[in-house]
Amino acid sequence: MADYNDPSPDFPPRRKRIWPYFVVPLVSMVVGYLVVYRIVNEPRGPEGSPQVALTEVEPPELIDSGLPISVEEGDTNLKEQAAAWSADQLYARWLDLVSLRHLVAAAQLVADGENVKPALPFLGVPGEFAVREMESEPAQERLFINPESYARYDVLARVAGSIDAAAAGDAYSGFKRFCDSAFAEISPAGKVFDEVLASALRRFTQRRVLEGEVELVPKGAVYAFKDPSLEALSAADKQFLRMGPKNGRVFQRQLRVFAEHAKLNISPGER
Repeated sequence: MADYNDPSPDFPPRRKRIWPYFVVPLVSMVVGYLVVYRIVNEPRGPEGSPQVALTEVEPPELIDSGLPISVEEGDTNLKEQAAAWSADQLYARWLDLVSLRHLVAAAQLVADGENVKPALPFLGVPGEFAVREMESEPAQERLFINPESYARYDVLARVAGSIDAAAAGDAYSGFKRFCDSAFAEISPAGKVFDEVLASALRRFTQRRVLEGEVELVPKGAVYAFKDPSLEALSAADKQFLRMGPKNGRVFQRQLRVFAEHAKLNISPGER
């Protein structure tokens, strides 16, 4: 794509049975043998009494088959359901390229404050970052973000805005086990994907968009925010700010709707 490449019951009582008299002695011998065998071979508790392990039987639908959850099956389900979430043609092209592993990795990167591009390279933007010069008093050139730089993200915002975020959020519970399986491949022990995803969403939905002129200063071959508080932000935060206020608000609106329907807590102060 050359155009855009930038989560014990008790035993039931025995039933009484009336056996024919001629089999009673035989049954008594068999039962006696089994009782002795059981007492001799069963493990003993602290008081020397036999311990009987009681196994609680779960309903059939809850019994774990022991088979690993297939991330690929999740990808198939995702593509089938997500196809109805937007009619945008570019969205359909991206859906062919994306996988749950991509999305899980992207959530982890954003939650960690890193640039999302390594996980979703096909979501890059065209063109180059642009600045404009303005003179001030005394005669001195100052650098600001050129609005054309924000416009590079218009296509991303258009596609994001076309998605039925409520439907995507409602579907999340059905994909969660597949996401958890994909996340287990890259996550350290103890991390829960729901928490990582909520942290990623929180980072963008709670970030203040930049209004008005944003001043820059040269920094080697690139530019940096002149405001130290902005320059100290994470790579993910600065990537979000480079979208511009209009596009940033589109993403924030969609992410908030998704989080609400996915029942993920993105309240401030949780990050």
